[in-house]
Amino acid sequence: MNKINTMNYYSNTYLGARTKFKKYSKQPGIYTDKIILENIEGSEEEPLYIDLAYYGSLDPSHLLIHSSGVNGISGFAGSAIQCALLDKNLPNDLPSECTILFIHGVNPYGMSHYRKWNENNVNLNNNFNIIKQEDSKPFYSILNDVLNPKEEPIFWGWDYYKNKLETKLLYGISDKEIYNDVFDGQNVDKKGIYFNGKTFEQGPDKLLEWIKDKFPNVVKITHIDVNTDYGRFGKVSLDPYVCTSDPTSLKQYEKSINMDILVNSSGINNNMLYCENFNEESLSKGIKNLYSYMDDTINDSDFYGVRQTFGTYNEDYILQSLITENYFHNNTNDVDIDHFSKQDIYKTYCPKNKFWRKKVIEQGLNLFENVYLFAFN
Repeated sequence: MNKINTMNYYSNTYLGARTKFKKYSKQPGIYTDKIILENIEGSEEEPLYIDLAYYGSLDPSHLLIHSSGVNGISGFAGSAIQCALLDKNLPNDLPSECTILFIHGVNPYGMSHYRKWNENNVNLNNNFNIIKQEDSKPFYSILNDVLNPKEEPIFWGWDYYKNKLETKLLYGISDKEIYNDVFDGQNVDKKGIYFNGKTFEQGPDKLLEWIKDKFPNVVKITHIDVNTDYGRFGKVSLDPYVCTSDPTSLKQYEKSINMDILVNSSGINNNMLYCENFNEESLSKGIKNLYSYMDDTINDSDFYGVRQTFGTYNEDYILQSLITENYFHNNTNDVDIDHFSKQDIYKTYCPKNKFWRKKVIEQGLNLFENVYLFAFN
């Protein structure tokens, strides 16, 4: 890994992040493309794109994907890692049948408008693989007027939420139960937080079509998706999603990401091992399903996905920021990214602390290097 100034790779705006990504992508041997999202615009009235840069074979059998910005505002950290990788940190010994693909700004609307959600207020985590879901979990329904207030939010502190629940239910509830129900989302209120959507959104749809058309003969996929969310400040958590028919490769993958992966079920498609730690649908699942649907035989291919999440603040603070931003975004005219609620979301999901930003880059590069060695082994 080259010695780098990590602060150079961060941006304060979507346009700034996109400009840097395009700058570092302009290198010999790197191909670029873009997917425009129609009928929407950014906070500066700019067109919005999912940008792509790929390096290696034009018809690979092995594909390593690195994505950023599924959660919109979290894309600034992932973008910084991608810029650092593209800036003289790419391997120069790529095998002939292999390709590295960078997907920048999966949710460009969220990045541009400082939102976790997309242009239709949809949480894309739960939109890449539409399945029949409950309208909302019990605790979300009970807390709906708190999570999605009709008047300007003036309440702060987790005790408020918990007292609200205990007043209605009259028994003790663990914080984990509440968080799980809230973060699982809902399919009722289109303007409510954690709205999962009822149809496939244009961003995911166009992205998966692009991947399918560009790389039709892939048989092994490894995927890193970068995210920032609640958790201890600067702590990295890894959530894997794996489908493989090779127990030996599974062990090698565990070693590359330095964690044990529990096998949830077996006997799928000729003893396919299926392992996941995700509590939600994800880009990894969307990509896996895409290749499964393309050709029945590819169901037996290997897929190794991991979401790398960098902790920022606790669940209480995250919810407070999301509730406030969502209220002003949906109920106040002309709320730009200078509004206090937008600035708070940015600082919540991409802290300006130098220690945090440096650690994100270092850990991002380190995971990529380890996964790269596994992906093309």
